[in-house]
Amino acid sequence: MTKSEIIAKLNDISSYYSFGRVLGSLQFVEYIYDSGCNQSYFDSDDDWLLNQEMAFLTGLWMHNVDLAKKWDIEQDDEKACEIYSLMSALHNVYKFDSSTPYNKQLIEIAFYEGDEGYDWQFIRFVQPKYADFSDFLNEQLNFDIEQVASTYYHIKNIYQNK
Repeated sequence: MTKSEIIAKLNDISSYYSFGRVLGSLQFVEYIYDSGCNQSYFDSDDDWLLNQEMAFLTGLWMHNVDLAKKWDIEQDDEKACEIYSLMSALHNVYKFDSSTPYNKQLIEIAFYEGDEGYDWQFIRFVQPKYADFSDFLNEQLNFDIEQVASTYYHIKNIYQNK
């Protein structure tokens, strides 16, 4: 399945009002899960969704939802399994794309950045972590990696003040 086909399918599923129920179910399974819950959604540990992926799915629903489109509640588990399958396929499309030398770093930013961590960890490790990526940031985005700390704390202060 191509990236376009995966995105089209995710857009279609997320256009249903009922998708909100599935999002709630996924949130429960992902974040409140305990050993007594049913693991039928997961084929492996790789199937778990990250915070960024949950935010992506929520954003799709908010953008695409049509309040008149619904499916029966009995289909929720089937749709949840389909979501896990599509997200895994989407991740794999990016995982094996080697069209750019910076692809690994871009994938990490897209899928993992912001998933757990303390402020000092992001600031302290950003320079060594993206040392090979810093030239690209400078050339393509006119961004100096040395500015990460000041930019990060500036944005954080804005949020805290509001």
